[in-house]
Amino acid sequence: MSVELVGILGIVAMLVLMALRMPIGICLAIVGFLGVMYIGGQGVAFSILGVIPFHKTLTYILATIPTFVLMGEIVYYSGISGELFRSLQKWLGHLRGGVSNGHYWCMRLLCCCQWF
Repeated sequence: MSVELVGILGIVAMLVLMALRMPIGICLAIVGFLGVMYIGGQGVAFSILGVIPFHKTLTYILATIPTFVLMGEIVYYSGISGELFRSLQKWLGHLRGGVSNGHYWCMRLLCCCQWF
């Protein structure tokens, strides 16, 4: 069978699996794995199965987003954000737009803390 025919059959198989209400990620994984197994062989398919997920999750962005969320949770539950906002509201509350200034400078100071 030619590579093009395997690709077309893979697309048809993927559409059939999606019509059976299987999640798209699982459809893509099954069809891709079976296509690579047919074209490259069983050894190639299983080696790719072990390497590709590791390399796709080893990106910088997948490490920074959970770290940023964790930092926000720590700041929230420790009470630092509330105390910082209250102190800045006391300092800047008498100025015009005091609440927005307090919020703005609170966020600026928290961003400075996260970069160090």
